[in-house]
Amino acid sequence: MVVSCSFTFGEANYNSLPCCSKTNHERSTRLSISHEMRTPLNGIVGSLNLLKRQPLSSKAEQLASMMDVSCNNLSVLINDILDMSKIEAGKLDLNVQAFNPVQLIETLSSSLAVRAHNKDLEFLVDTTELKAEALVSDPHRVSQIISNLVNNAIKFTERGHVALTASLTRNDKDTAQLNVTITDTGIGIAKEHQSKLFTAFTQADASVATRFGGTGLGLSICKQLSVLLGGDINFSSTQGQGSSFSFWISVDDVTSADSQQNLALSNQMDGLRLAVFAQYPPLAENINGLIKSEAGSSVETYTGIVLFEEVSWDTIDVIVTDYNNPILSVVDENWDNLLKQISIPHICMLQSIGKQATYYANFTPAILTKPLLKSEFLKVVDSSSSEFIDSPPAQQVESSATDMEKESIAGAHVLIVDDNAINIEVARGVLDNLPVSVKIASNGEQALDIVRECEKEGHYLHCILMDCQMPIMDGYACTSAIRDGHAGQVHQQIPIIAMTANAMLGEKEKCIAAGMSDYVTKPIVASMVEPKIINWIQSAYSPQFLGKSVMDETRVVHNEVADERPFLASTSGFVEPSSPLSPSSHASPTTPVASISFTTPSSSEGSDTPIWEKSRALMRLANNQVLFDKICEMFIESVPRKCDEMKAAVNDKDASKVKLVSHTIKGMAGDIGAVRVQSRFSDIERLAKHEQLLEIDNVLPEAINEIAVFLNELKPA
Repeated sequence: MVVSCSFTFGEANYNSLPCCSKTNHERSTRLSISHEMRTPLNGIVGSLNLLKRQPLSSKAEQLASMMDVSCNNLSVLINDILDMSKIEAGKLDLNVQAFNPVQLIETLSSSLAVRAHNKDLEFLVDTTELKAEALVSDPHRVSQIISNLVNNAIKFTERGHVALTASLTRNDKDTAQLNVTITDTGIGIAKEHQSKLFTAFTQADASVATRFGGTGLGLSICKQLSVLLGGDINFSSTQGQGSSFSFWISVDDVTSADSQQNLALSNQMDGLRLAVFAQYPPLAENINGLIKSEAGSSVETYTGIVLFEEVSWDTIDVIVTDYNNPILSVVDENWDNLLKQISIPHICMLQSIGKQATYYANFTPAILTKPLLKSEFLKVVDSSSSEFIDSPPAQQVESSATDMEKESIAGAHVLIVDDNAINIEVARGVLDNLPVSVKIASNGEQALDIVRECEKEGHYLHCILMDCQMPIMDGYACTSAIRDGHAGQVHQQIPIIAMTANAMLGEKEKCIAAGMSDYVTKPIVASMVEPKIINWIQSAYSPQFLGKSVMDETRVVHNEVADERPFLASTSGFVEPSSPLSPSSHASPTTPVASISFTTPSSSEGSDTPIWEKSRALMRLANNQVLFDKICEMFIESVPRKCDEMKAAVNDKDASKVKLVSHTIKGMAGDIGAVRVQSRFSDIERLAKHEQLLEIDNVLPEAINEIAVFLNELKPA
């Protein structure tokens, strides 16, 4: 739901006053200019990110870093001016929707923490009193306020910490007040400067701008957004000691009654005894607050150097420590004594991204990335047994296939048909775990040629992974041609597994009508695809037949990237093909499932959506880091060209080309977990289907900007 807001003062609408017509025109002009500045800036940022991935001399690296800082500062300035212009012109729209407030804050905090940790600051997050799963407001604007306030706090704090605390005050069963407070131990604000703090283009004093930079727009925008969302903002500050900024907004609470009760009775650490070792007292308080909120029992809190004899080890189930706390060395040195006396407590250590943990001879602590987030902490607690679960780093998952299953398909030959190089790499990466060889075609026509050639030479294929939407000849037409015998009689009944990004109603019937044997949805999940491939090869061919063909080479017919779609994990069963184009005698596994159920993925529009779901994308590839790095590199290399193609297609008013390219970018993004980019170009694809080119022209700069933001996020990967 989009709510359009105009701003009123007293009895009159501000925008209707004749005396303001010139001012309004100037604001609208400034709004247009600010928006147009984004496009060239995006090109600069994207090109700079690509440049920084190339081998550079130390001088060139220094210059590139200086350019990066300047680009980021300019981007912030343009965005601030654009928002202020929209607010002043009464053209700021609110995208009101339901969102999970804890998820929003935790996702945001994970990215904000990087800046804090780069300055060796503690970043503390407390959502223990935010007991709601679904609130209604504008999540993008809520995130914007929080980001501005936290970034300000980090900017003006040299030592100590920045703390973010969120809570919910319920007015009645349907409405509530979301409260967020950001506290820091920074330089503070002198009393004589506090009255002008929320005035646009104003900072506390000239020395602040000189020392820290900035435009003085951030707090003014926070103030106006808070009011716009039905709330307000206030602060307290003591010079030399720090500041505390608090804002509140009115929200509708749509958390279900059952969920509210579950949240109130959570208590996942009920009875668990924890000892906290943290040398910074505010961090210890933060950890203790989380433990107590979940009914855990904090045995003791230690904030200094602790001797082995000073700890009651037999009363501790779990140790929670800060980064490389001295107690870890104490435990390591006294390991044998602990083994004789008690069962060893589980050990969890907080660690900032990029920090290297000390090696301990007798144990490896479970790592929790700072800041300590409630959801992440509770993941390592088994609520059914109250036992702590160590969380080792993700390792590449081996194939789940048994030796017998692998032996039964050894020597099989699989054809991948896809015009998207990234999709091909993903599919090949999955097949690397199986004793099969691979051939590749980039469209339906090339696939038919390969099948005919294989049959002619007596080198038979045993399974085809078929993309559905490709140029020249799509997967549906290619499958129909194979079923009709146009590629030869031997392969007429070959198992064909559709690879589709379309989970809409009717896709099932379309796959069946074309003669597909089964399907998987994108992005590919290795653990789901592998059993299907094994099952179909086993059902159609005997090991003796498999042994007839020898294909030792993997043939890449075409490597042009032109179509990419995200796969969605599917647990659906097999399709029994039956249509005039494909007789019911097509090979099918011996374990039938009645039907396929398709679900439509929801668009991830809210700002609580992370920029990069790296862990999920990596998990879909069975934590194959080498493969993941490769497809990320392919994305970086190909996406600038695709953006140029998109701009050209929009300028040429070629809706079909826009649809194809947006579909491609959407899929590329989905494969590597760039969910915001995926969502943006999914919207553009839908607009292109209805030839709404004017609207596409309006939203394209934002979509391309999202790519630049993602590339910036990708830099440290």
